Amino acid sequence: MRNEGLPKYEARVRKHLVDYIRCNYPESMIDKEKPFSIRSANQEDGLLEVNRGRFKKHVSDYPWQDYGNLANAQAMTLDWFLPYIESLGTLHEALAYDVLFTKMSFKRCVNDYVRIDVVLEDEEGAKVLVKTGYTEPRFIGYYDESVSQEGYKRLYYRINHLMDKADVTLANYCKYAPLYRYLYNAFMMHDAWSGAFIMLIPHENTKLRHMAQTFMEKLKQYGFKHLDRVKVLYLENLPMPSAFKNKYINVKDACVRLTVDVKEGEDLEVSSHQGMETMIDLLASRDSLNVRLLDDGVNPKGLFTGALAALEARYDLYGKEDTLDKDYGVYKKVNIDLTLSE
Repeated sequence: MRNEGLPKYEARVRKHLVDYIRCNYPESMIDKEKPFSIRSANQEDGLLEVNRGRFKKHVSDYPWQDYGNLANAQAMTLDWFLPYIESLGTLHEALAYDVLFTKMSFKRCVNDYVRIDVVLEDEEGAKVLVKTGYTEPRFIGYYDESVSQEGYKRLYYRINHLMDKADVTLANYCKYAPLYRYLYNAFMMHDAWSGAFIMLIPHENTKLRHMAQTFMEKLKQYGFKHLDRVKVLYLENLPMPSAFKNKYINVKDACVRLTVDVKEGEDLEVSSHQGMETMIDLLASRDSLNVRLLDDGVNPKGLFTGALAALEARYDLYGKEDTLDKDYGVYKKVNIDLTLSE
């Protein structure tokens, strides 16, 4: 896999997902050409295991493109929102919204064939439109200049009715077309006083963050009347289960293989538990670590158990899978695949 030329954040996430997939999926499901992706006939396999049943039950008709690609915003969006689909009464708290939501839908097709990532509704019918992003350097949508110009002149110029200071220029509309389309559908297609628009993105994605912040600044310059109901929310600041965090947020993780052997080990020699801290420090920066155990009388299983306990004291571990080789009932070699996140 080559990450050259990719935005820094996307390259980092892809590298992380390669390790994540290696630790959480069988080798037969790994896409060899795109190892940050999986191969499966089931769309839901790209989601966290806890959400796969929810997907099949509630949104099996989701128009998911490239569902094996774990680096896309669609998988992240579903994995964050699906836990709330059966407990909508708590979603408003997670999004710092002051009204209870009663309905949630994904990829709803609205005016001008725009598909909204997430639509939330309260009991009064007020709609909150959510545009999500993950590794992309800009929000997904149509940026074709000729299409955007035609759309602005035909329909979207009407957003200027909501600007108190100046009209949105054609050039600025084209630059941020997907966001203006959301804005139009949030505030022009029903009672503007009940609409809202949220951009939900990782704070670590500096390009996407800059785009969202610059868009907000432009709305302020134009005097958008409902600026208080347009928000940028950052994934890192929202509540999330550890499984979601480990998959999408902890992109500095390292998936490593620790091998403890009584005969071989070229990276580090350990006498009983002496050198344990050195071993733990090295694990955090290596893809693999081969440790030679000098004391023949010490069972490698014991060293492995001690190493695991020390690791769990410092890191969150997941994707653990160990392979044990025995010689006449005594453990001679231990392999473990695990993922570390501080």
